Amino acid sequence: MESRRVNFVGGARPGRGRSGTGTVASADASCGGEGRFRSAVRASPGRLARTAWVWLVVGLLGPGGWPGSAQSPRARLEVQVDQPGIAVSRSLYGIFFEEINSAGDGGVYAELVRNRSFEEPGWTNHWVPVTSGSAQGAWEITLGSFSSTNNQRALRLEHRGGSGEVGVANEGWFGMGIREGETYVLRVRLRAASGFTGPLLVRLEPASGGYAVASGLLYGLGSEWRDYELELRASRTEPRAQLVLALPSAGTVWLDYVSLFPLQTWNARTNGLRHDLMARLADLHPAFVRFPGGCWVEGEWLTNAYRWKDTIGPPPDRVTRWNLWGYWSPNGLGFLEYLLMCRDLGAEPLFVVNCGMSHREVVPMAEMDAWVQDALDAVEFANGPVTSRWGSVRAALGYPEPFGLKYLQIGNENGGSAYNERYALFYDALKARYPDIQLVACDWGGLPVSRPVEISDEHYYNAPRFFLANARKYDFYPRNGPRIFVGEYAVTSGAGNGNLMGALAEAAFMTGLERNSDVVVMASYAPLLARLENKAWNPDLIYFDATTHVLTPSYHVQRMFARNRPDRLLPAVLSWQGLAPPGTIPPRGAIGLGSWNTRVEYADVTVRQGTNVLYASDFARGASEWRVYRGQWSVMNGVYRQDALIVDCRSVTGETTWSNYTLTLRARKLGGQEGFLILFHWKDDANWTWWNIGGWNNTQHAIELCDQGGKSVLGQPVPGSVATDRWYNLRIELEGTRIRCYLDDQLVHDVRYPEVGIRGAVGVGTWATRASFTNLVVTHGSETLYQSDFRTSLTGWRLVNGQWTTTGGLLRQTSLQTDCRATTGDVQWTNYTLRVRARKDGGQEGFLILFHWQDDQNWTWWNIGGWNNSRHAIEVCRNGVKTTLGPSVAGSVETGRWYDIRVELEGTRIRCYLDDQLIHDVHYLEPEPLYAVAGLDESGGEVVVKLVNVTGENVPVEVWLNGAARVAPGARYEQLTGPHPLAENSLAQPELVRPVSGELEVRQPRFEEVLPPWSVVVWRIPLAPAGALRLETEPAPYGRLVMPGSEGVALRLNGFPAGPVRIAYNWETLDGRRWTGGELVFDGDQIRGLLRPPTAGLQRLVLEQLEGETVELPQGLLVAGTTDTAGSMGLHWWRGERSLWLWWWQTALLQEATDPWGPWTNLAGEPPVVVTLQRPRGYYRLAAP
Repeated sequence: MESRRVNFVGGARPGRGRSGTGTVASADASCGGEGRFRSAVRASPGRLARTAWVWLVVGLLGPGGWPGSAQSPRARLEVQVDQPGIAVSRSLYGIFFEEINSAGDGGVYAELVRNRSFEEPGWTNHWVPVTSGSAQGAWEITLGSFSSTNNQRALRLEHRGGSGEVGVANEGWFGMGIREGETYVLRVRLRAASGFTGPLLVRLEPASGGYAVASGLLYGLGSEWRDYELELRASRTEPRAQLVLALPSAGTVWLDYVSLFPLQTWNARTNGLRHDLMARLADLHPAFVRFPGGCWVEGEWLTNAYRWKDTIGPPPDRVTRWNLWGYWSPNGLGFLEYLLMCRDLGAEPLFVVNCGMSHREVVPMAEMDAWVQDALDAVEFANGPVTSRWGSVRAALGYPEPFGLKYLQIGNENGGSAYNERYALFYDALKARYPDIQLVACDWGGLPVSRPVEISDEHYYNAPRFFLANARKYDFYPRNGPRIFVGEYAVTSGAGNGNLMGALAEAAFMTGLERNSDVVVMASYAPLLARLENKAWNPDLIYFDATTHVLTPSYHVQRMFARNRPDRLLPAVLSWQGLAPPGTIPPRGAIGLGSWNTRVEYADVTVRQGTNVLYASDFARGASEWRVYRGQWSVMNGVYRQDALIVDCRSVTGETTWSNYTLTLRARKLGGQEGFLILFHWKDDANWTWWNIGGWNNTQHAIELCDQGGKSVLGQPVPGSVATDRWYNLRIELEGTRIRCYLDDQLVHDVRYPEVGIRGAVGVGTWATRASFTNLVVTHGSETLYQSDFRTSLTGWRLVNGQWTTTGGLLRQTSLQTDCRATTGDVQWTNYTLRVRARKDGGQEGFLILFHWQDDQNWTWWNIGGWNNSRHAIEVCRNGVKTTLGPSVAGSVETGRWYDIRVELEGTRIRCYLDDQLIHDVHYLEPEPLYAVAGLDESGGEVVVKLVNVTGENVPVEVWLNGAARVAPGARYEQLTGPHPLAENSLAQPELVRPVSGELEVRQPRFEEVLPPWSVVVWRIPLAPAGALRLETEPAPYGRLVMPGSEGVALRLNGFPAGPVRIAYNWETLDGRRWTGGELVFDGDQIRGLLRPPTAGLQRLVLEQLEGETVELPQGLLVAGTTDTAGSMGLHWWRGERSLWLWWWQTALLQEATDPWGPWTNLAGEPPVVVTLQRPRGYYRLAAP
């Protein structure tokens, strides 16, 4: 394990990162030692003006670490509190709402009826007929007798006679959640047959049957379409209810629209939102709300694309539209409701418009006018005056005041040439009419280049390791490029249903967003909400059913960061020792057995380390040493057997310290879909490796690595299957990072653990471009690892996509297909230089130069002339997901011109040269064990520190608040942790992972706290004002008057003194008599004292300092000797004097009159007020100011 220092200070230029000496320099100075670090912190303002000031540098501590340490886990955080830097974006933390997972319909949109207008194809979806007794009747969907243009169908319900009811029932979205004592409002549009006036019976009842929860009757039905309303009050709670509308006697009605809402919606809105879910969103303090998507904006086809004009107006008149996430939406939560949601949350709206592109179709350029006009009209609806066309529509709906829409996003996850063309149309039209609106562009395979980009929307879904490594991603982002909106991000691999490890990785990533919020101006987790019965995406921030909800650990992280956003960043230095970054795969661990939808049995399990036997099974005696993770495991006839046909069955044994061992065993498949799972290097349930034999429906063998819960394949899968009822001999040999697997003594795999970013093969490629390559040479020092002038065949090359040929000494790729690759070489190559000559022969972009290639899912390439031939960048692909490493550089590639390309690789460093000009000098980003960011809350004078510990260690942290003379009392903490990194909340255990908060015992600018394992911690530490200490009262005086509490007058120093402070006190009456006094002593542990007034009435408190550092003492304090704070006024008068002292304990005006009826005259001043008695009587009262 190494000791490492992370300096959150100044922006490191490309190439000034980790070096071979174990130090990493800042933009101005190295930080290997304390003095040099200070010079980096105090970089000159002129230098900052020319440098990307991103507040992060990384370096290693010297080999000694802390004095007297033995490399035990330990950290130090140094914050320079007197050097506030860039302002933290006020819009940094927001939320993203998409109609997915029944987030709106069946979720936060409080409508309880599903298919309320009978417009879903099938027409009667989610409605069922109900009858009772001998009643006879019929129901059918009718056309032509409708009440709205968009609502063309009605349900005809007829009671034809007999005793009993004929009706229909609707369970809503997986059952209606009804709460005892709450009122529910039925709104129905119907007409009756001529002569039939009702009644129509309405009730809420359990969907499974039973007594009604609430009921009522609608009378006075007529033959014309009319809206009716009925309130139903629930007599008891029913988590799965249904709504029944029934005719108790012969008659006919047509139902066109049936709606049921709880009366108590958020802010009591009629077409409102579910109160409990909105309360959780409000707790997030979102700065903005992105809406409505997401893929819901695009639609699978253009007919499914979101069109905001279909979502406004009376709910019965709105268009019902198919949602590509698998359900129909009545558009009840429409554009207006969204704007109201933003207003209610105090959040800025960020509206996403369709740019004429769906998943499968693109609107022709000649037909784009209507789509551009939709965007213009949306802004006018939100912001336009009531005299404008769409502003008047908004006003007619009851909202004349504009909503102040400032952000508009053009498309969602759209890219390529089609997006580039359409982006220009929207940009020109919107900027011409609304020049101040801020436009967001999609970065989807590259940004559009047809027009300027103000804000770029980036999306990241990946494993924990990705987010940990990319916490520093934006430290190297150019400060003169577009601002960044991380519009969607979440740990989606190895996250369970939203576990603690995923939340920790997101928190680590968020420290980087906050640290770079001069560039990253907005960010939002995705998705936001998920109905448990209708999950289309995993994980999500909030899960819910009809009546309850559960908050994931990721929710708590989002809330903690948003509610503790500082105003300005502070330089910070984080150092540690004795900690290993998560995701490091040391070749050691226990063993295990498993299966996947398969019944298996195992025997003769042996683990040897050389000649030493670490473990030998004896299943005849049992398997008590094995720990079952999942499955039905038993011992039978000397074998260990698993009989459940479910996924991911595991049982493990052994020591996590085992290394360099050989595992042998026998295995037999008894039945099921696949084969065997043999685990090794098992550390915990989220970190292990297994040999998957006969996986993927019994078609192939592969080695899979599970890192923090996310699985990836090592090496290449091998075709193969497992026969039933046949015994196999299995052997796994583990030596260092090497893994060799044998099946019946035949070598199947020979692979190594990946060493991220520092070794691998080479290759060339193109993207929608034809190109030629020649003179490819790979050297390691003076040694030539590979050389080809392409005068021979492509033997030894691996080809992915494209049309590759060799001719005339050239390697040519002649297809205009995307992602064409040709690779060669050894995956163990490291520290090499790759040279090649390349020529563009035609197409859209330039060249792709691959290096550190491990397999087709893990590699790095230099993308030269990418993004429509507009820029160069290095991209890293990990498990099939690409991200940009370091900043991109503007540049293009000419057709027909030869370029000399050179890539130099040294450790984690990458240098790229084009025609001998250095273009990139960057380092691979790697996970760290600890993350931190610090800032200043200017309004409260508090230092805000966020720390993330992604290790399983308790880590003592020394905290140095450099530049602070002293801290003030009132430091607080909030902390999120759990029993293990895979812990997640559920309806059964909603608070397994939850934050706790309390008082932080901080007395001096240097203190120590312990970070728990797997934790996110927020500290808020008040700073004492500069200058001398002050003695203050609690609460502060009202005028000169202090009202004591039940224990007396509370006095407190505004900071902690360096040593003891002695203060003498005396009580005096207003006529100069002195009572007995005493002495108060304050020190670094005790800064609060209590004094009890010796008598009732008004008296002076006289204070005098006797010893210690200078303290500013309050002068002229008057204490009302009573604890009756409920009283409005008090008075004090000394016999024989003609002065009356009046005081009061609330914000009010003191008034005087000569009799009780007035007139009343205001007396100026704050309490106490001295009144001279010159009349026989005087009357006094308090009045509102």
